[in-house]
This record gives sequence, C-alpha cells and structure tokens, in this order.
Amino acid sequence: MLSGGTDAPGKPRRRQESTPHIRIKVLPFRMEATVAKRVDEARRRLGLSSRSDLFRCALRDYFFDAGEVEVAKLLLPDGAN
Repeated sequence: MLSGGTDAPGKPRRRQESTPHIRIKVLPFRMEATVAKRVDEARRRLGLSSRSDLFRCALRDYFFDAGEVEVAKLLLPDGAN
C-alpha cells in the first residue's frame, strides 16, 4: 500500500500494513531544512532506518533517564518488552 507522501522527490513512500487493533497517531515535527539534513546524516551513520526510529530511540532514552520507565518501555522495539 502506498501513502500520499514521498521519502524523496519522485519516490513514493511505502507504508507498512498495520495491525488492525492498533491505532497509530502521526505526530508532525518541524525543523529547519539544514538541521533536518544533518539529523538524517547522523541517523544513517547510526544505522537507523528512518527518522521515526531515531525519534523513538531518542524519546525512549530520554524517558528512561528521566525515570519514566513505564513510558520508556512502550517505546521499546517489538518483542523487547
């Protein structure tokens, strides 16, 4: 299934089939284009496959460090709970 957006100009973004009973909320996140470019470069160097993976990892680590362990556990990869 293809979504309406693109990952790169001229390339359709592929959306993974979601589990029917799980609702997904999209959280828009804006930043300057030059910052986004540098973030993407760092994400690739770190071996993360997407911006979403990067932000999930960053949020998980932040919540663990802040003592919000239950919230952090929600951001663990599938099967890691």
